[in-house]
Amino acid sequence: MDIPAEPLFPPEVWELIFANCPFPDLKRFRLVCHRWNAIVLGCPAFRRRCQGRFCMAELRETRDPARRPLTNGNMTFRVVVVRVDNDWSEFGQYLEELFFNACVAPVGMFFRMLRCCPNLKRLKLQATGFLDGTVDNGFQLESMEEFDVACLYPKSGWTRASVIDLFGPVFPRLKIFALKWMDHFKKADQKNLIRFIQNVQGTLQSLSLEYKANLLKVLCAMNQLHLKRAALNINIVSPSWNNALWTRFCQAQQTLEELSLMEGTASNELLRVTVQNLPNLKKLCANFYGPDKIVPTFLSHLIRVEHVQICAEQVVLDLRIPLSASLKEFHLTHAEIKHGLETLTTSTTIQKLTLEKCHLEERIVTSSVHKPTNLKHLTLVECGAYPDTIDHILSGRPLLETVRLERVGSVSKESMARLLHQCPNLREMVLSKCYDFWDSVEDVMGHYYSSYGVVEGSRQVKLVIEEFTDDDEDY
Repeated sequence: MDIPAEPLFPPEVWELIFANCPFPDLKRFRLVCHRWNAIVLGCPAFRRRCQGRFCMAELRETRDPARRPLTNGNMTFRVVVVRVDNDWSEFGQYLEELFFNACVAPVGMFFRMLRCCPNLKRLKLQATGFLDGTVDNGFQLESMEEFDVACLYPKSGWTRASVIDLFGPVFPRLKIFALKWMDHFKKADQKNLIRFIQNVQGTLQSLSLEYKANLLKVLCAMNQLHLKRAALNINIVSPSWNNALWTRFCQAQQTLEELSLMEGTASNELLRVTVQNLPNLKKLCANFYGPDKIVPTFLSHLIRVEHVQICAEQVVLDLRIPLSASLKEFHLTHAEIKHGLETLTTSTTIQKLTLEKCHLEERIVTSSVHKPTNLKHLTLVECGAYPDTIDHILSGRPLLETVRLERVGSVSKESMARLLHQCPNLREMVLSKCYDFWDSVEDVMGHYYSSYGVVEGSRQVKLVIEEFTDDDEDY
């Protein structure tokens, strides 16, 4: 058989072919010839699917840990579904994501592994600890963008619980940093954390600190820190809380677009100060803290905020207030709405409304005249309410496109058929484990066609009915 002198296809064509092949096949293609090996390793589709995972592993020192850390101990390494046992230095150069879960590693060996991953973009450490050792962090991973740390815990016999500060010089272009479940941190660990943030502040865009210690004073002093997204654990009832310091932080972070205070407690006054001092804020999530009854007047002072999510457990809300024109999406959880439910359901600005595990005390009877509303997406999850209140929420919303009702009572095939009739744009309706609802999809659609004189099969809508199972506690 004659072998053509010129390749059959140029490398760009082979890359398109390889991009549509299963990942395990790519490993076999590398063995065909030197040319295919080079094309596969340089293919962007191959790199995107490069992911390293170490789970429940003990990483031990070998003669040359930088080259072969995978051949000693009971450790398993996987790339998607393919087990890799070749040299780490050869494979690491194509790795883009590395995940350690419940692992123990000598800190020196770990950094030698990182040195072999110049294209690494994401590093996640979960329930991972590092043994003491000599560390060489005199290198930089220019592609690293995301660093996620969850529970770097100490263990008996370990002398170092945290090595976060050592990563700072290695990640010169880090954009996202998240720290979770670090309540065991000591003062020395907190200093390491601060040192790390100081090192990466110039490029950091997203900061998530589920950490009880108050670092506001330190963050305010970082002149190069300009965040777009932040998730912080604040507690306004703590003796160390300082309202003036929070105001300074907000004024220093004018670029913030998303802010989550879900891991702490906030008040209406704090949220009012927040939205007034963050002109570019678009999304706000918070836990409410306050007296038994709160009037969330901060909702009237939004500048550009489009999405608000509030958890108000054991708090009574009075929503009889004007809502800012910017508010498009409102998500309320664990709230007791005493008054003002109609403010939400008849708002001319809210397009997506979610009420989850809320107690709707206000009794509203549906009238023949409905106020104009722009509501397009409605979700009710485990909400207690009077039957006529549920009817009111579901009536007079002609622009509705999607509806989800989960574990809600007072739902019938008649009310669902009426909803279909009133909402010509409705394209999806999900009824999940609604109490005392036993009708099928065919029953609901059949009742709709017969009651409103619609030609059978002419309405295109996705109707899903999820029934209770034996595993449900309230079945």
